[in-house]
Amino acid sequence: MIHAGVEEFALRSTLEAMGRRLDRARFARANRGAILNVESIVRLERDEKNEWEAVLFSGVRVSCSKKYWSRAL
Repeated sequence: MIHAGVEEFALRSTLEAMGRRLDRARFARANRGAILNVESIVRLERDEKNEWEAVLFSGVRVSCSKKYWSRAL
């Protein structure tokens, strides 16, 4: 699913394929199930396990795995 503001769109593709098509300066893979528009990130925080979470403008929190997130930095 692609979440764009209040709208959602179904996409029949893998996240890996989608990630290859997106501008790496604007989008980053956060974990196995999420690619984030970096402009939508308000801040990064540590969760109760001391792992990183991206807090989005919408208030949604997305966990950032070491495997993917370290590649984006």
